[in-house]
Amino acid sequence: MPGILLIDDNEAYCEQIKKTLALKDFSLHYEIDPEKGLESALENNWDVVLLDIVLNGKLDGLEILRRLKTKKQDLPVIMISGTSTLDSAMQAIQEGAYDYLEKPIDIERLMICIQHAIEYKKLIFLNHHLHEEFTKRIATIGISETIRKALERLSTFTDTMERILITGERGTGKELMARMLHFGSKRKYGPFISFHCDIQAEDNETLLFGTDCNSQEPASRKGLICQADTGTLFLGEISKLSVNGQKKLLKFIHKNFYMPPKFDDQRPVDIRIIASTSVDLAALSKEGKFSEELLDLLSTFTFHMPPLRERLDDIPGLVDHFLKMASAQFNVPKPDISEKALNLLKEQKWEKNMTQLKSVVIHILLLSKSRTIDENIVKAALTVYRLMHDLLANKPFTELEKDLKALYLYYSKSHSTVSDDNFFSDSPVSSTMMNGKHP
Repeated sequence: MPGILLIDDNEAYCEQIKKTLALKDFSLHYEIDPEKGLESALENNWDVVLLDIVLNGKLDGLEILRRLKTKKQDLPVIMISGTSTLDSAMQAIQEGAYDYLEKPIDIERLMICIQHAIEYKKLIFLNHHLHEEFTKRIATIGISETIRKALERLSTFTDTMERILITGERGTGKELMARMLHFGSKRKYGPFISFHCDIQAEDNETLLFGTDCNSQEPASRKGLICQADTGTLFLGEISKLSVNGQKKLLKFIHKNFYMPPKFDDQRPVDIRIIASTSVDLAALSKEGKFSEELLDLLSTFTFHMPPLRERLDDIPGLVDHFLKMASAQFNVPKPDISEKALNLLKEQKWEKNMTQLKSVVIHILLLSKSRTIDENIVKAALTVYRLMHDLLANKPFTELEKDLKALYLYYSKSHSTVSDDNFFSDSPVSSTMMNGKHP
């Protein structure tokens, strides 16, 4: 039975509400002393709190609300107000109240409001659970000591509004790092909006700044800045933002107000911006291709993601992570991987970093027929990746012949017979891959 706390200094009124809700199978406890009411709200696990705005005592309803939201941010609080306190009720909504009801209370409306508040609390709980699962999943990915120390340094600033610029080569995991920073901050229950800049895309500025923040139309009209309110906006490859887009972003950061085109009124937006780049923004700034002022504002704190070849300790964790993802995609058991196979992966240069590693791991799963991945499977997967890359580069057959022969020999040894029909057709996931379901 849902538990409801009512804080109101009129005992007769409290008794009336209690009896009425009991008929609807709701359990209500009330406190007529504001301080005891606050104490009960903080010490017990109530589903909903009904709180009168005007109370006799040292604490009024608004002050109790502020203290509750400091300690129990997710507890739905429904304010009760008289006609003369409507301004205070609206203030309460701005300070985190779930809703407000006017006296005399309409019981049916009260019931609906309580039910909605309980559903809201369940959704918040689910959101917390999903966040915890995401955090556990992130924790399974290997993080080198260098990055771990840098993260510890940045954790000091996770709850500030300060902007962060993440630098590093393509494919080093800059967006993943931005997500870790977001989910490690007080903004973790707010949205994480990711936007990858592209100077060639005509709709870049519309997607980012929108056309109408109050629009009920599709989300693209609101703009990603508006959608990121109370959360984090990640701007990938910020160097590719157009000159006009840079000017608009600069103006937004200075004023912290959002005013999309076709919208007359400015509105404050509470977001934190994390940007990333794989190029030298300072050099671009000297060439006049990137705003020096915007660079200064975005790089309040900087974080460099080393290339994968400089953080080899991350490879075992990343391989395990990518194997889990691909195995789930193809609905096959996740194979183990031998120490020799991992050492072979550590010996590679990984010029395309995590992007390349992920592709190789998928090829490993494609080629694997046993429960354990050995170094021969890794060698074959690396050859397949190299062949595919060379084919896309239109290299002549003479340059591909050596790898093709090596691959054929590997497959000959692992199969009693090799024909056009069974070449790459016997692995657990090959049929899925051939059907175009490559992750």
